[in-house]
Amino acid sequence: TIYQGSTSHLEEVLHKSNHMLKEMVRKNLTYLHLYNGFLENTSDEAKIQAYIEEAQQDTGFAAFYFLTYDGNYMTVTGETGYLGLQTNLDEELADGKDIVMNTALPGKPQMLVFACPEMSGTYRGFAYDAIAIAYYNDTVLNAIDSTAFEGTAHSYVVYPDGRVVLDSEADGENGSEKSVYNFLAELRGNSDLSEKKFDALSDDFVQGRNGSMMLTLRGTRYYLVYENTGIQDWIMLSLVPVSVVNASMDTLWHRTVEIVVVIACLIMVLLIALIVHRSRDALRRRDTEILYRDELFT
Repeated sequence: TIYQGSTSHLEEVLHKSNHMLKEMVRKNLTYLHLYNGFLENTSDEAKIQAYIEEAQQDTGFAAFYFLTYDGNYMTVTGETGYLGLQTNLDEELADGKDIVMNTALPGKPQMLVFACPEMSGTYRGFAYDAIAIAYYNDTVLNAIDSTAFEGTAHSYVVYPDGRVVLDSEADGENGSEKSVYNFLAELRGNSDLSEKKFDALSDDFVQGRNGSMMLTLRGTRYYLVYENTGIQDWIMLSLVPVSVVNASMDTLWHRTVEIVVVIACLIMVLLIALIVHRSRDALRRRDTEILYRDELFT
């Protein structure tokens, strides 16, 4: 009963975060289409830069990129570089679909990139095939409210093969030590999951099914809940220590035990008092009988 109640609560929290992530993706892809419409009708570089900088202040994205198929970029200020994306951008853009993926530039925190390949053009002599905006991961995680359970919950967004898209621990304190690059590999190497349960979890990820389980990871007992995001093929999941989730239930359990023990002790005291009282009555009757016999004998 405790397991069902706890996982049900966790699933509600995860579903809320999932909804917020979907809404964030929808809004930012909508922004990109609006920017595309502006770029189609404007070639003035000064106007483009002013428009993007104003949009950045309004929406709070970390950077805006003009992208090529091979991952090279230029910012509105003219800075160039290579955007190291986790997937092959050429294949993704060839389908003409909007793209959401993670990346990290040298010396900077990890980012989530939204790319729109609807149009191509030239900016400051840089021929681009798509435009993109990026947010730092901590901004995304704050937006989807991943700080439940006093910050003890570990939130991830992963691909079906376990590769991590978002990790709530990656950019925190000692993030380099805690970062998980493949969640399934982390479970296989450091959890108590049997081969059967691990295969079932992997199959749930591949099939996009929702679920929950309890496991021990690196010596700590956790509830694991996971849900299909509906964004590409991502899975959102949350690891929360059992001791934290069950804290209120454990307190209730301990109070209940204390009350039961007190009641049991009172009952035992009453029983002992009743036994002593009956014993005294029996002794008193026996003493009276002995006195009667002595009188009769005399």
